[in-house]
Formats: sequence, C-alpha cells, structure tokens
Amino acid sequence: PAHFGSANVQNMRTRNATMERMASTEKQTQAAIGQYLSFRKCLFGRQNSGAFKDSKGHFYRFSSLAGLPDIFCLKDSVMYAIEVKDIKGVLNENQMSFRKLFEKNGGVYVVAKSVEDVSRLI
Repeated sequence: PAHFGSANVQNMRTRNATMERMASTEKQTQAAIGQYLSFRKCLFGRQNSGAFKDSKGHFYRFSSLAGLPDIFCLKDSVMYAIEVKDIKGVLNENQMSFRKLFEKNGGVYVVAKSVEDVSRLI
C-alpha cells in the first residue's frame, strides 16, 4: 500500500508538470488571439498597460484607466473587451469593475485563457 501511494503522488506530479508545460503564457495567448482576430477580419487593438516602481520607490502606471482589458475588438457592430489570463489567472478588483461597467453599456467582456475562449463568441 505505501508503494501504491508513492506511485500516485509521482503520477500526480508528472501530470501537473505536463499541464504546466502545456499551459501557455499570457503573452503567447495574446499573440494567438491577435492572429485569430486578424484572420476573422476584426477591427481590434491591444492595450499596453502595466506598472513599476523605480529605485526610489515611486510607483508608475502605464494605462489611462485601471482595469482596461488587454484587447478591444469591434466585429459586426459588437464591441468586445478581451482580458487575457494564464490558466490560473483571475480578474483583479479594477478589472471586475471595468467589466461590470462595460457590460452595463452593451459590450461583451471575455476572459480568455485560450483562443477558443474568444472563438466561441467572435
């Protein structure tokens, strides 16, 4: 029985390592979504955003509005906001607030962990 338990733990570790290798990064997923949207002849743009602290501890943000999605897309008179996340990613508070406001105003908000998440809607 102890050997059986050890084998199960090792199998779980191997399976988890394989899943981690298969999980794409946000950057790779974002690039693949861009290719898909181009193929579908969508009008879209990527929002560069981020933040950093300098050596003096000052905080700088790269975005006009906290919570903006990674990609905006217009297709067939529908406006989409696409927030790309890795397999474990979740929306932060600012992103949830933006989503609520965007959907309230008629937009479609997509949390995309893969191209398939986008292709189901666009």
